[in-house]
Amino acid sequence: MFAWPEGLDHYVEEHQVRLPEAFVQTCVAPSHHVPGWLKHVNPEVWVQVDHETAAHPGPPSLYVVDETPWLDWAALNTPAYPDPEAISFAAAQDVCMSLSHGSWQARITEVNQRWCLRMSDGGAETRIYMHRCRREVLERRLLRLRRPDPAALMDPQQTRIIAAEYDGTWGAVRVLGATAAAWLVLVKEPSADWPADDELRDVARSMQAGYAVFSKYGRFQAISPLDERAWRWFITSEREARQRVPRAG
Repeated sequence: MFAWPEGLDHYVEEHQVRLPEAFVQTCVAPSHHVPGWLKHVNPEVWVQVDHETAAHPGPPSLYVVDETPWLDWAALNTPAYPDPEAISFAAAQDVCMSLSHGSWQARITEVNQRWCLRMSDGGAETRIYMHRCRREVLERRLLRLRRPDPAALMDPQQTRIIAAEYDGTWGAVRVLGATAAAWLVLVKEPSADWPADDELRDVARSMQAGYAVFSKYGRFQAISPLDERAWRWFITSEREARQRVPRAG
């Protein structure tokens, strides 16, 4: 069975996107029919690709889309657009090695003048393609997918020392509470004070993993413990997101 994003017809008609021949032949085949069970499934719920996909809240889907055939076909049948300032393949391999650890590995190969990134955490492999790019672009893409090293998770005191390096007019980030399973993080508004202990306890009681609570102090969020590389990336991402948003006054 094939699945496709909303608006596929637009990309075919207006942007000359070519579709795999197997997909086209399946759609036009006289014997083609929609399975009965599919009529009773909400696509917004069941279409899920991997851990990076924005999934509908609720229990994990029983139907998971395997997007690798589409990606492989596109890599082999569409032109590549490498960055003129792209690093060498050997340098890209070094970036992958520097971010890998015992529980998560990133490998890279070359396919039709593209880079194919393969990430594995002991389970199913995640595979994505990238145009050849600069080091910082490759690092950022991998950091979005990288899992923290469970053998190098930080303690709360370490996180505060590192987080203080990033404080600025954009705001600040701190771990305000921690257990072995989760951290309570505040992404603080620039003009806000830090919450008092009793206010913090009230927020902690209402927190659920994976959700955020917005208050006059900023955004409270419960996250899994991180290693230093992942913690620095978390703060950097928050700072860049805040700096991109125009503020009143």
